[in-house]
Amino acid sequence: MQPFSNGSIIGDHVYILTDKKIIDYKGNHESSSTYDSILNINETDNNLFLFIDKASAYIINKKNISSELSIDEIINHIKEKCNKMS
Repeated sequence: MQPFSNGSIIGDHVYILTDKKIIDYKGNHESSSTYDSILNINETDNNLFLFIDKASAYIINKKNISSELSIDEIINHIKEKCNKMS
């Protein structure tokens, strides 16, 4: 069985970074994780991967980020919130 194209996994997501957690919106679905649940951050040319398990990550397309902060500032902000990755 494959994921639905309009389900909570495949397709465009909206990520909101609050003081306490990352919120993921996809259609009618909403999930969130506290910063302490982020195990690792990987960066490629196009994406940020915020791993919350060995095979599960928030995948953020860097070209779609709408923020006054640079990518490096966003990563540093997340790391500061995580405490354990500083």
